Amino acid sequence: MDDLDLDEKITLLSGENIWHTHAQPKIGLRALTLRDGPHGIRDGTPSFCYPNLNLIACSWDRKLLYKMGEYLGYDAKKHNVDVLLAPGTNIKRNPVCGRNFEYFSEDPYLTGELAAEFIKGLQSTRVAACIKHFCCNNRENGRYSYSANVDERTLREVYLKPFEIAIKKADPQSLMTAYNKVNGEYASQNEQLFGILRKEWNYDGVVMSDWGGTDFRAKSYACGLDLEMPGSDKKTHSEVYRAVMQGSLSEKNIDESIRRIKKLADFCDGEANAPSSIRNKIALAEESMVLLKNEKNLLPLSFKSKIAVVGKFALISFVQGGGCAYVDSTENCTVYDSLKQVFDICDYIDVPCDCLKDYDAVIVLVGTEPDSEGYDRTNIDVDSTLLIECNKYNPNTVCVLINGSVLDLREAERNSGALIETYFSGQVFAKALTNILIGKTNPSGRLVESFITKLSDSPCYGEEQNEEIYYREGSSVGYSYYDAKGITPVFPFGFGLGYSRFEYGNFKISDNSVNSEIKTITVSFTLTNAGNYDGKEVVQIYLRSTGRNGLPTIKLVAFDKVFLCAHESKVVTVEVDTENFTYYDVQSRAFVLPRGQFELCVCRNAREKIYGEYIALGDKSMIDRYTTVGEVIKDKRRAEIVSKYLNKAICGCITDDENYRFKIENGHIVADKFFSKIAEALQLRQTVTMSNNRLSNDELNDIIDMLNNNHK
Repeated sequence: MDDLDLDEKITLLSGENIWHTHAQPKIGLRALTLRDGPHGIRDGTPSFCYPNLNLIACSWDRKLLYKMGEYLGYDAKKHNVDVLLAPGTNIKRNPVCGRNFEYFSEDPYLTGELAAEFIKGLQSTRVAACIKHFCCNNRENGRYSYSANVDERTLREVYLKPFEIAIKKADPQSLMTAYNKVNGEYASQNEQLFGILRKEWNYDGVVMSDWGGTDFRAKSYACGLDLEMPGSDKKTHSEVYRAVMQGSLSEKNIDESIRRIKKLADFCDGEANAPSSIRNKIALAEESMVLLKNEKNLLPLSFKSKIAVVGKFALISFVQGGGCAYVDSTENCTVYDSLKQVFDICDYIDVPCDCLKDYDAVIVLVGTEPDSEGYDRTNIDVDSTLLIECNKYNPNTVCVLINGSVLDLREAERNSGALIETYFSGQVFAKALTNILIGKTNPSGRLVESFITKLSDSPCYGEEQNEEIYYREGSSVGYSYYDAKGITPVFPFGFGLGYSRFEYGNFKISDNSVNSEIKTITVSFTLTNAGNYDGKEVVQIYLRSTGRNGLPTIKLVAFDKVFLCAHESKVVTVEVDTENFTYYDVQSRAFVLPRGQFELCVCRNAREKIYGEYIALGDKSMIDRYTTVGEVIKDKRRAEIVSKYLNKAICGCITDDENYRFKIENGHIVADKFFSKIAEALQLRQTVTMSNNRLSNDELNDIIDMLNNNHK
């Protein structure tokens, strides 16, 4: 850094142009090329268009996400790209967010795990990931100005959690801040967010702004931003220089940013892992498509079936979302062309009519307008008119959905014999769908978001144009919100069918009591593929609670994907990280285990339990000055200490009668209702502050020591 003057340093912290950083030969720093996006390389030249994240996330397959990242990395290398601006790791809080097709899930744990694998695969090629958009970019309308107002517990448990998981497990070399404000301050200059990112998580990667996402460069650099994109240095250079001279921005901050940018360049120049010998891109879509309905085993279809294909989407290429993620794909095969290659008779029918009765099955493609960055959808409606008409003539109607996010599927479910969710499948869409329809691939995708019946079921309803958005639902987002509110989706989170039925038995949980010293437990069971097709099962493990103290009533804590041949059985063991049981305690400013009884469940989806067993969570109950009297006296020995040493002080908090005394029986204070309710609600600290000088803090501390030492 000594070879650079301050002006040269400041220039390096801003992009040279839209897609490149500055070079600086004095320190051996070359320019870096940054490009979108998560589904293919967007640089104005043809590139392979992969399944969008809305689909590949439905695979619930860590290995598959790694492969997709790896494939993208080698594509990026061919396009001379150093940093791929992906993956989008925001939570699907809002069902109509225009960018949901670029995001993984409504669940923070699942999002973080899949993002981490995507990043690992990508960075194995020495192309740097840029995880984005940090954070709370959950709506596109007004994204440059709205403020996501989130309490600290919710922020950490839901919206920061996937970033935390991905950063700790995969070390993305760069991160992009969001456009929006969080709690009133732009994300690119938000001290709260940068404090967590830089100081708590010790993140040492390059933090860049979204394009045009800074407000004041100097303020952002002082917080911890390294790189402003696409760059305004020619017009704002003097502002940054002046901030250094005036002391509001330290030159040390600038030096640290340059060090990180140089470290990023060195990473990209490193030696990549050898590419996979086999690159099965079709599998990315095949193993992610979700079979939602298959009445009377309509699917798979025989090659000899007489097939009718209906819907304009069978004749065109509609395989991806819009905006900065859009890719000029290298080739596209239409669904109709693909189906004609495998079925003996396959006809395209423009208008449903009586002739459909003559076909063994009718395949209807139902799509929506393309979802896109920059704006949100106005509803979750889907036009099922064509499907309804086809179903009138032939009940063997297969509905194929092409969409970016949640839809109201009540009509589609009622008017189809089979229903397949394909989202945006990329340029392998037609071939992957064909393989699903003919049974070459056994569908194994599971939904990663809840398909509700109406937009008003969502906690986001009514805030579509608000510039101040309040995340009042707290930590219960997506399926946990709907569960707590008693809202039944058409298709729940985690739902999906296949051509085989998987049976579970012989459950064992390694520990039925978990404290902070136990880092993992295991859940094991016998899994049997009871069908005639080889296939994969997504094992889902949830923690259920009463919802007390703001805990979600249901929470995904572990998952795995298991392959079994037809009629095969095997013992499956799933490791559960007990950190997934924790919640963020705002008082101790740390993630801690809740205390109490919770049900650990193996489920088919968020609403269908297969097996559940209660486990005890929490460390030995240690008493402190903030513990309530009611909590203390639940233990008999502690109740005796309270009765002997705190009786007068507790009475002094409630009554002027110095002779008043109470008894404790069966964990409760025996007195009139007013007295007993108030007394049990008191925190121990109040026996000092409220008891009219009956107790000192030193005396209370001695009593607390007795309470803890006498409890075994």
